[in-house]
Amino acid sequence: MRKFRIGRHIDASWNFVSAPEDAHHMGCNIMQIFLANPQQTRTKAKSEKQLLEFSHQLALNKLKLVIHGNYTINLCHPINSLKFKSSIILLVKDLDASSIIGKRCIGVIIHMGKNMKVNDINDEAAAKNYVTGLKIALAQTDAKSTIILETGAGQGNEIGTNLNILSSIYWSLEDDERKRIKFCIDTCHIWAAGYDISDKSKAGTFFKMFEKIMGPNKIACFHYNDSKTELGSHVDRHADIGYGKIPIAGLVAIAKYAFKHRIPLILETPLDTVNLKTNKDITFKDELSKINFFLTN
Repeated sequence: MRKFRIGRHIDASWNFVSAPEDAHHMGCNIMQIFLANPQQTRTKAKSEKQLLEFSHQLALNKLKLVIHGNYTINLCHPINSLKFKSSIILLVKDLDASSIIGKRCIGVIIHMGKNMKVNDINDEAAAKNYVTGLKIALAQTDAKSTIILETGAGQGNEIGTNLNILSSIYWSLEDDERKRIKFCIDTCHIWAAGYDISDKSKAGTFFKMFEKIMGPNKIACFHYNDSKTELGSHVDRHADIGYGKIPIAGLVAIAKYAFKHRIPLILETPLDTVNLKTNKDITFKDELSKINFFLTN
């Protein structure tokens, strides 16, 4: 049986190669990173030497990796636009890096795109552009690399928030393309999008629906985050585990589902809640202890 993995997003901007060791000392056995400044379109690619050394450090520290793609990637733009072409370049760059890192990297996560109204296209056209972008990026990269589509909160003009629309994007791809597509379920995002995961029964209903629509074994990982906003708010604000609006019963159900199916949990929590025992902001180890409590009770 595969090892169950829990980790968090790690800032690798200061010392890229040592980031796996930092993650290991925090208690992670999986980590997520940006390969470059996620807000900039002109970024310098990591060298093959850096990526191979990083892969070696992952192996030494027995870690798996998820690469989070650049925030500026938006495949909804018109396909002849500079922003669309820039998005392809950035995504291909991350996929190429994942191939060099090798089997310890499970894929590259990208957000669902936004239909920017300045483009003067409807959401259906934006979704078609998104599909075209996926096809182009897949065609230009190693067949062993994986794109992981992250569920959205429905904030602003985001497309694919509704599972039926996300499904239509996925099933617009060819069989060999779909084999290289998986999904990241962000618990904060699906909650904000209006999917009720407040207890075991409702979380179970969500997963049955997801599997029916997308097929089995399509979830690569969870972004395991609480939410600062209410169900259906369409506002993406992460909270520390147990300090947000998602009921504990729902968070427990998600953790147990992930454990049962050996799907990694990756936290992107702000760590901005005061631990009343220490009078300091809580740490990842505090949250890790909480998750272990969820799994054993």
